[in-house]
Amino acid sequence: MDKMTNTTTVYTEKKEERYIILFLTGLALYCIGYLLRRIGEETDIIRQPLQYLGFLILIIAAYKSISFRKNHYSTYIQYSMYALLLWHIYTILHNFSITSESLMTYFQPYFFFHLFVPLIVFFPTDKLVHYFIRWGLICIPFFFIFGILFIVPLFKNQSFTEQFVWVLGTTPAFLYLISPYLRNKNILYAGIITALSVLIPTIMARRNLMLTYGNFFILGTLILSISKLKHHIQEKMIGILFLCISCFALYAFFSSGDLGIFQKIYDRISVNNREELFISFIEDMSQKDWIIGKGIDGTYYAPGIDGQEFDSVEDKDDRFLIECGYLQVILKGGEVNLILLLNIFISAIYLGLFKSKNKFCKIAGFVILLWLIDMFPWGMPALDFRYLLVWICSAICINKNIRNFSEEQITKYFAL
Repeated sequence: MDKMTNTTTVYTEKKEERYIILFLTGLALYCIGYLLRRIGEETDIIRQPLQYLGFLILIIAAYKSISFRKNHYSTYIQYSMYALLLWHIYTILHNFSITSESLMTYFQPYFFFHLFVPLIVFFPTDKLVHYFIRWGLICIPFFFIFGILFIVPLFKNQSFTEQFVWVLGTTPAFLYLISPYLRNKNILYAGIITALSVLIPTIMARRNLMLTYGNFFILGTLILSISKLKHHIQEKMIGILFLCISCFALYAFFSSGDLGIFQKIYDRISVNNREELFISFIEDMSQKDWIIGKGIDGTYYAPGIDGQEFDSVEDKDDRFLIECGYLQVILKGGEVNLILLLNIFISAIYLGLFKSKNKFCKIAGFVILLWLIDMFPWGMPALDFRYLLVWICSAICINKNIRNFSEEQITKYFAL
């Protein structure tokens, strides 16, 4: 009987692992397809089959991976998650309509399916984290391969730059954060990718990416300095001093007159190009809209404001997106949605930072905290690896088993 039980358990675990791998593969295909769309319509012959195939795979794999019974969350967290998901269903049904235009819009990362990303907390968390980390290693060579193949749009097309870094730079940046559990060569590769994920957006004047990956690089370097340089306190101090000197050098460089390839970001660094947008948003929102939102099809009237680069809603006065994560959450689901989201994220941060026995959960808590900062300049909920990382870190922090793992157990489960 025990042998049969063990065989069944092994079979179940292998099946779970297979669906997790399929889920991440499907999401990768979907995101790469969307990345190619940023180049132009000439890529549609490749992009569309890739994106739709990836979407189909990830939906099937997600359905097979979800279990509302097998988790290790407190009752409070479980009911909080159910409340959030129910409100997301209400957000979808509220003012929902299907037209040929809106149907195609829903397949884009920012409009519809991001509402289901929180469901990944009901995946087998340990297996999801295990393979998500390994996906980070796969991204490293692809970062360089895609960077070489598409070097022209990478440094000419800001929209492509954003998607490139989000798709191929996010998981390596997370690897850099968890450097205490990585081999030295993997730390080096992850650090290089993270540094490039700061440098490339700096050249292309993408301020939100600079903030996100700059925070990842600074926090990762601090963690590396404190945890890896164990032998002498002097070495730790040298590492931290090096980081401080680097930050000061960057400040001095941008304060100088001759910036070369960094002139574009210098010219944009103090430009306020969103004030008019925010004013239009506030003027168009009623008191009811602020509380419950406008639903999945919700828009706001912003005449004469362009720069929105999202396929079928491009250059319209009625805009689907506002470039601030907090306001975007309110636009669709109101302050109720924002409160439910913050309830989960803040709870996860608290549990990860203060109720865990390992550095892994504390790092996950910091990732969520950085996301809450990112939501001011951008931080848009989306069906992509960046938003997935936030919810994976939330799943890590609210999982009692993982919080109680020793450093040795974390290393056994997740180390590279």
